[in-house]
Amino acid sequence: MNWLKSFLVKFTKFVGHQTADLAESVIIGLFSIAAFVALFWFDEWWKSIAAAIVIFFAGFLVSLAIGWLRGER
Repeated sequence: MNWLKSFLVKFTKFVGHQTADLAESVIIGLFSIAAFVALFWFDEWWKSIAAAIVIFFAGFLVSLAIGWLRGER
């Protein structure tokens, strides 16, 4: 895990914080789109809502992990 953290620190210094923030925003945007699509994917309403909530939570965890690895949180 240390190699990943050091890689992300070097990557952030190389490309800048704005580009790293942009990459995180794109990833979270993709999770948001997936959650929206999940609302129409299933036939039953409770499965759709549950899938959207799970995908939003997964996006939050990915955002938290990226921030933690970059040393922001």
